[in-house]
Amino acid sequence: MDPDFTRGDIIKCVQHAYAVGGRVRLIGVNLSGLDLSKLHLWLPFFGVGGVDFSFACLKNVNFSGANLHFVRFQFSGANLCGALLTRADLQMANLSYCCLEGANLEGANLEGANLKGAVLYNAKLNGANLRRACLDSVNLENAVSNINLM
Repeated sequence: MDPDFTRGDIIKCVQHAYAVGGRVRLIGVNLSGLDLSKLHLWLPFFGVGGVDFSFACLKNVNFSGANLHFVRFQFSGANLCGALLTRADLQMANLSYCCLEGANLEGANLEGANLKGAVLYNAKLNGANLRRACLDSVNLENAVSNINLM
């Protein structure tokens, strides 16, 4: 199944939201396989700013090196199976109840992220920063890790 949007479409949505001080809502969309690497998806807070990928299908999406810090990113319930998130800055992101099975989070900054109930089965977490992250009920079975929790 082809993705609902292209990389260019996502960039335009974020630029428009930035211009009007709004929020990007991509709830439940299919972005499978998109290359969103090295994107700087920073939006000002304005009380409502941010990007919402809740319940989106993000299978095998490449967020490698993306700057998502302070974006108020919502990935709650999203399918991120096999996603490439190496060196992504996901500080304070809401990844609760996400499926991150087989995802590559090597070197990712997940400081303060909410991972409650997330499935990280077979995920790669080498060098990931999980300081102050919520790890309640997280499935880390077979996860490859040398993570920083301190």
